[in-house]
Amino acid sequence: MGRTIITKLDPEYLNECLPHPTTNVRPVSPKVVTAVKKDLDKLFKKKKRNGIETKVQEDDLARLVVKLINDHHLCGDYKAALSQFHYDTNDDSKAKVDAMIYPKDHVPEDGRPDWTHSRMFIEFKRGGTKYDPFEDKDGKPVESDAHSRKAVREQLFAYGYNTMLFQQRTAAHALLINGREFRAMRYDRSGMIVTRKVNYVKEPKRLLDYLAVFGQLDAEGQGLDPTATLLEATSAAYKLMDEYAMDPGTDMDYAEGTVIPPYTPPVGASSSTPTTASPTPATTSSAPATASSKSVAAAAKARMASIKARLTRKQAKELAAAEEAAAQAVPEHDSDLDPEIPDDDEDPRVFKYVRTRFRESLQDGWPRYKLEVGPEKRKFLVGKPTFCSVTLFGRGTHGYVALDPKSRRFVFLKDSWRPFYEDVEPEGHYLQILGSGEARDYVPRLLCHGDVANQVAFTSYYQRYKFPPEPATGDDEPDQQEQPTSPSQPPSPPPPPAPSDGGSTDGRSDDAESDGLGPPSERNPSDPQPAEQDDHLPAFRDHRHYRLVSKDVGLSFDCIETSQQLVECLYHCLIGHGFAYTDHNLIHRDVSSGNVLIVPRLQDASGKDAGHKIVRWRGVLMDWELAKIVPVGAPDEQAENTDGKELVKVVPKKKKTEKARQPERTGTWQFMSVHYVRQQAKLPVTVADELESFFHVLLFYAVRFLRHNIEDVSNFVEQYFDCFDPVGTKKHPPLLKTTIVTGGSLEYLGEKVKFYVDNVSHLHGPFNALINRLLCLFKARYEVIGWQHTQLSGPQSLPAPQNQIAVLSAQDKLRMAELAVPFRHGPKHEIIAGTEPQARSAPSPETEKLAKDLDSHPAVATLFSWALLPHNTGLPPWPTVGDVVEDRLPDSYDPREIMHLLDRKIAKAIYDARQVTTESPFRDGEEPPHKRRRTTTATGETNIFKGAPSGSAASHASIAPKGQTAKGKGRKRRTRD
Repeated sequence: MGRTIITKLDPEYLNECLPHPTTNVRPVSPKVVTAVKKDLDKLFKKKKRNGIETKVQEDDLARLVVKLINDHHLCGDYKAALSQFHYDTNDDSKAKVDAMIYPKDHVPEDGRPDWTHSRMFIEFKRGGTKYDPFEDKDGKPVESDAHSRKAVREQLFAYGYNTMLFQQRTAAHALLINGREFRAMRYDRSGMIVTRKVNYVKEPKRLLDYLAVFGQLDAEGQGLDPTATLLEATSAAYKLMDEYAMDPGTDMDYAEGTVIPPYTPPVGASSSTPTTASPTPATTSSAPATASSKSVAAAAKARMASIKARLTRKQAKELAAAEEAAAQAVPEHDSDLDPEIPDDDEDPRVFKYVRTRFRESLQDGWPRYKLEVGPEKRKFLVGKPTFCSVTLFGRGTHGYVALDPKSRRFVFLKDSWRPFYEDVEPEGHYLQILGSGEARDYVPRLLCHGDVANQVAFTSYYQRYKFPPEPATGDDEPDQQEQPTSPSQPPSPPPPPAPSDGGSTDGRSDDAESDGLGPPSERNPSDPQPAEQDDHLPAFRDHRHYRLVSKDVGLSFDCIETSQQLVECLYHCLIGHGFAYTDHNLIHRDVSSGNVLIVPRLQDASGKDAGHKIVRWRGVLMDWELAKIVPVGAPDEQAENTDGKELVKVVPKKKKTEKARQPERTGTWQFMSVHYVRQQAKLPVTVADELESFFHVLLFYAVRFLRHNIEDVSNFVEQYFDCFDPVGTKKHPPLLKTTIVTGGSLEYLGEKVKFYVDNVSHLHGPFNALINRLLCLFKARYEVIGWQHTQLSGPQSLPAPQNQIAVLSAQDKLRMAELAVPFRHGPKHEIIAGTEPQARSAPSPETEKLAKDLDSHPAVATLFSWALLPHNTGLPPWPTVGDVVEDRLPDSYDPREIMHLLDRKIAKAIYDARQVTTESPFRDGEEPPHKRRRTTTATGETNIFKGAPSGSAASHASIAPKGQTAKGKGRKRRTRD
């Protein structure tokens, strides 16, 4: 799906798409224009080699343009630097961008790009349509599908992605110089605005004017986020992060069942007093100065002034140098770092994996930031994200293990650009609701959240301004899709992106509603991908910048050590889902492997360990940003699970007719129910759909980490989770998944799938029993659905055969004689009577009861608790060790190729149906091929499907084992710290 809007450079792009400079733009002098044109004409003077005209080489063009920018100060106080032969050592994608523009104090001198400080990147091509990724002709798609042109476009997207990855930005800017022509570009999370090509050799002033305007913009106008402060290595905040990355010797082991001694506060401190490994200047000098200290400082300053007056020039220079060094050694006081006593009695110690992940985020050379969150503008310190989206456009979620400088505790910070639509709240709103009820133990513990200033992605608004939608007629049905609310700027014509006021709004504001539904972009390219809007829907979505901080830094489900842990932690998530539904009328709508998390917590020990704490793993259901309030029904009954596990109160809802709020699938493709995909999002997600998703999550982890008789796990995962059946312009669920859940039997390649305790000698009784009984429920549901569909569609009967006398021609008789020759001397056989397909019979009362059990949680919750308690099953007990194996999904597994081929098949069907050119098969949340394939460590996430792929953004809160990606599987399994 195309993500690009094309417009004219001047006056449209300069006046509508760039903020107005805070100072008057200095006009480019005619003398400079003449000098630049002279140099360009000299470079492009036609040259012939062996009688054949040659084109200007990219390197020659790049060197000249960079020289002109610097020599004539074309970009004000900014300088350009080449980097086409080297890559940034912190960039695992090893991108060799041709040139970048930097502030004059941060121009690299080693020939490598500096993604942290760049303000604009420049890409050079030798010229010609072959290397122009965009099309100016009206009536044609802006994004050309020609292979070479598409490769250049994806290269530009990759560089834009890197810019947004290394820096905290609201937008990014770029310049494509293709031979004699150039285009200016602006990226944000909704899409890209690109100018029509301009021949700068003939009209150099147009290029020089653009560079002059850009050079006069302030940092915010150039796309940097004003609520994010880049930390200098000499700052107190930077040093505080280094301090807390060190192991103080009090961190706790997080293995389930570990007994932890009680916490003893330091002498003179309460149990909640922030503790540090060693004092730092920021902590020792944070107390406000008294009147006495101020007078002493004034006297000392006066003495120093008298001493300086008697120094020689050489001595004065030496003293100045010493003072400068001292100023760097003792950073200026930062009130944001003043510690405060938390208003809770939580144990201030942390689990080892949390500090380890924070320490790993402080990668040498990677930028560190201080970020503002919420209306109170709380500050948090972050390094390299532990999770980040793999696409330039969309939600752009980054997840960090952050340090709260006030409480001196580690937290998880989620930074994203949420789609926002009417009647939809942001994720933090739902977590606040859930945190006040019985679901609080099964969802993330919210610390703070809020929209970031007034930051919205401008491209979607510009698209509506350039291409306003046609007004609806009175005969049209109302559109199911929520209309995005307008940001503060008037919709027509849109002013250039205005500087924000620096404030934050909590939840939704008067001018824009909250979180939207639909596909998050924050996906590992190898992770299960979220549902995407269909290719014929509008590509540009409204996004608003949003940050959320939770107290929990969790573990991925990849860290399970036993099959019982897998089932029990998923059971906890199911309980949280049930409480949300019964107590708050909330349905999650994106149950997936990336949205379930393990959070180790301390509980009081008993028996001989009384007085100590014991580590218990708790399953937590993450990422409630797609949650939805369901119609409220009367609480006509309440059921309880009384087998010793948590209670599950069930208040069945009286069903009301609902329409999907947006005409697109909600959730993560690999874990959607078969029924939800089949009905193509025409109806909302139901509890039964979500319960089936829990089964898919269970199976996903089971085939990867438990023993079974599936020989080729990659093939099974691809056929069950990743593929889809393209029918016309629609995606239908994978055939294998459909066969298993509708048939009620886990079979693969004609063989029953069985799970084992050890090497296929002892069956895993409780786990196999749980799988089989869950499938019985789903089979019953699909039998009822099939019967209902039959009744709605009416009886299907074939026309009665008519008695006709065949009149054969001479040619027909001759042909029949030839056909009968081979067997005319054999015995004669009667033609067997055909059998008509029998009509589907009505489901039995027992089947209807089983299907109805999926309308609420007790039946499935009871199955989980029944299987977890051996005395209930009559089966062998759960193994305590040794039944989890190394991940069977190999590192080389990458289903993107086949998925993209299937996507292209659907794209072609849409093209054929609409007789229009499809712009691109890649949509929000999918990764376009880069110039170079990204490695796992480049963004923190690149394996397709490796592990805890996200259903949406909250899964980034999971911390993967060492050597793995943040949301799941990486190169190796976890080794305990």
